[in-house]
Order: sequence, then structure tokens, then C-alpha cells
Amino acid sequence: MDIEKQTQAIGRRLLAQFARRRPSHPMEYLIGRMMEVSMRDDEVRGSLLRFVDLLPALQSSDKVLRLLKEHLLPVASRLPRSMRVGMTSVLSPLMPRPLGGQIVRRGVEQVARRFIAATLIKDAAPVLRRLRKKGWDMTFD
Repeated sequence: MDIEKQTQAIGRRLLAQFARRRPSHPMEYLIGRMMEVSMRDDEVRGSLLRFVDLLPALQSSDKVLRLLKEHLLPVASRLPRSMRVGMTSVLSPLMPRPLGGQIVRRGVEQVARRFIAATLIKDAAPVLRRLRKKGWDMTFD
């Protein structure tokens, strides 16, 4: 077998293995699905970004849940099933509103940690150096 055919065979096996790979943690899977959907759907992406942008300014769980309803319920049918189930749970009348708001806020914080190295530049510097050594590109503001 020539080198080209061997290379293609290896590539096909690797691609098949990668396609079957599941994230090791359920939150990784959820974040990955959310990113996939938001990259394909401009309206979902806009709703998610507006929601995340406004969330830190809100002090009460009632306001957090209202924001969730206003920005994500209109696009809920296009969100991953796991997100729809989570939204239904936190918006349920059986869920205490303070707990629902806290769950939403914590979930957004977990996602944000994947994209935000630190809030202060002095704290971000070691993270940025480590990522740079790995060959990652990044932006910061």
C-alpha cells in the first residue's frame, strides 16, 4: 500500500474515533451542543449573547428568570434538548425562584469560565502564557 492510501486510511480511522468521542463531563457536552447550535443559528446566538451580557447587572432571581424567559424562550425550540429541560425546570412553579435564579447564574458562570481567563490582567497573565505555549490564539479586552 502506498503512503497516500495509508495516510487516508489512518485519517478515516481517526475521524471515526473522534466522531464517537463523548465529552467526559455532562457540562462539557451541554456547552459543546450550545456552541454548535449558536454557530449555526444567528437568532439563537444573538439571544444567548444578549442574555449573557445582561445577566451580571441583575441582582434578583426574579429578574434573572424574567431575562431567561424574554431572551431564550422565543428560541427554545432550537436549543439543545438538555437546555430546554433545564429551562423548563428552573421556570417551573415547583422550583423556588431564588434557587432557579441561582442555578441559571451558576450555569452561565461555568460556561463563561471556558472563555474568560480572569477579571484582572495580573491574574490572566499566567493563564495566557500557558495557552500561548500550547499554540492557542486568543483575544482579550
